[in-house]
Amino acid sequence: MKRNLSWRTFLGLAGMLVPLLFVAYAQAQTFPTKPIRVLIGFPAGSSLDIVGRALAPHMQKELGQPIVIEIRTGAAGYLAFNATMNAEPDGHTITYAWPVGLLPSLVKANAIDARRDLAPISDALSSPYVFMTSATLPVRSVQELVAYAKTKPANTLNFASSATPLELMMYVAKNATGLTYTVVNYQGGPVIMPALLNGEASMHINNFGPFSGQIEAGKIRVLFQTGHQKLALLPDVPSATDVGIKDLQGIASDLGYWAPRGTPRAVIDKIQRAVAYAVKQPDVLEMFRKQGYVAVGSTPEEQLRQYDASFKFWADAARAANFVPQQ
Repeated sequence: MKRNLSWRTFLGLAGMLVPLLFVAYAQAQTFPTKPIRVLIGFPAGSSLDIVGRALAPHMQKELGQPIVIEIRTGAAGYLAFNATMNAEPDGHTITYAWPVGLLPSLVKANAIDARRDLAPISDALSSPYVFMTSATLPVRSVQELVAYAKTKPANTLNFASSATPLELMMYVAKNATGLTYTVVNYQGGPVIMPALLNGEASMHINNFGPFSGQIEAGKIRVLFQTGHQKLALLPDVPSATDVGIKDLQGIASDLGYWAPRGTPRAVIDKIQRAVAYAVKQPDVLEMFRKQGYVAVGSTPEEQLRQYDASFKFWADAARAANFVPQQ
């Protein structure tokens, strides 16, 4: 039988909710009351750490409390995520990260879904990917690369990989262009760089920053770029859509701030405003320009929409490539 809620029951529930709402409101009005810890899951000196420290003084100016960067390395960033997920949801412990590397479609252990496990605050920046080839190859476009590969024995060209997401992006590119190659695994960008320079590696896809010097010197060529807008340093390089790989266009490393679930919206908004302020400062914008970053400063809703789009892309790419997480 359907029962209507009595006025007495309704008033009783309201009586319980009002104090909770008052506490949340009071927290938001006084926040922050102590230093804000920003957990970063990668080593000191990494791009995440460098950007986090560059933004910190500007955010601190807006929030009126010190921003303390705390490195929590381990398990590909999981330790920082886990510590944030289990922190008090009051805004005084947040994480700065790219919350895609631990998606269920990419890893088996310690998988993270930021929509389910965290609360969005703001994407600070977007770091597009660039598709690079060794300058030793006689090609200057994707079309020339595909044609060149066809003149060689099958899979003569190799793709230098250091992570599953890079291989999945190449799989998408392969499906769109017909490019053939062999995957060769390397231990990160510092090893891939000389391999590209001497022609040992034919091609690679990654963020622009670590390779910027060699790209600007013409020792590594960029055939296309992904992302939401073209990089200032690569105005003449075509987009993924321009070269016929539109599914890669919106993919980038979107780095931002996330809070524990249950953090009051008013607290989230205060931090978001501080992030949006920080990414507009001249010293930050100049650093972003040199490193191939695009300033964002999004709202929580915009951040979540971009995360959802990335979540879908990686899940679809993994499924198309028959990729099964192994760890």
